[in-house]
Amino acid sequence: MRPALSPRAALCALAVLAALTPWMGGCGRLVDKDRIRVAKIGDTYITRGDLFKLIREMADTDRPKIATRGDLLRVLNRHIDERIK
Repeated sequence: MRPALSPRAALCALAVLAALTPWMGGCGRLVDKDRIRVAKIGDTYITRGDLFKLIREMADTDRPKIATRGDLLRVLNRHIDERIK
């Protein structure tokens, strides 16, 4: 019984899969922006999703007005300071 692929074709297919694997793994990071890591505290990371969830769940009186990236960075720095203390 003959194999379905010749050894050369199997090697080529394996090379193509090996070349595509890093590209396919990176696609999820490009699409899901909430998984982007924005800060690291010790061994844990704070992602954009964590930061936006924190802002959404804040009380209306505590929630800052965010109009620019600087405002978002200020909220992130305040959150990091509170987690460290």
